[in-house]
Amino acid sequence: MRTSACIINTIYTIIAVSINQVKHIPHNRTLVQEKDLQGGTKQKYTNMEDVRVLDEIEVDSKVDSTTSESEDSEEEIDVSIFGDSSGIADVVLIIEGTSIPVVKSVLSIASPVFKVMFTGDFAEKSQKGIDLPGKDLQSFLSFLRCIYPDHRDRVTDDTVLTILPLASEYQVKNLTAECEDCLISLIRRKIKSKKSISCKETCK
Repeated sequence: MRTSACIINTIYTIIAVSINQVKHIPHNRTLVQEKDLQGGTKQKYTNMEDVRVLDEIEVDSKVDSTTSESEDSEEEIDVSIFGDSSGIADVVLIIEGTSIPVVKSVLSIASPVFKVMFTGDFAEKSQKGIDLPGKDLQSFLSFLRCIYPDHRDRVTDDTVLTILPLASEYQVKNLTAECEDCLISLIRRKIKSKKSISCKETCK
């Protein structure tokens, strides 16, 4: 039971960190800052061991991501698979200067955020091109491949830390849950591989 509690505590730390920001403070503790719905911040403390496990996962992810980006850069990115090739795309998302033709209904079914964007009283409702600043192109393409029914890519150890923030931001519940399951599995394997780290050390 204690092992399960350790893993649960660590998973919530990683979810918070992957979406927000972590600041380190002395005495083997860390301060996690999270944005609330009113635009303010709330703070909570968590274990340095949790952050250490997260740091290792992030390093592994960055190495794998760099390798993937290098491979992708050698190939032309095909953005037509999200509706343009079939002729049913009805809006274009613009990320890092790249236009991605997509289908409003597909995104609206997967994400309540996109549904409000496309059907609510917002400027995006009538726009043919919607710029999404601050988004990473490769991460967003991976996100789209996970929510499109004719692709439904699985979340992997290499992509989970880039997909989770987007799944949370766009409120794709099933994808968020899949990311959490992937992280739990990854944390378990990380902790199990380090025999010198006991559950007591992880929880204290």
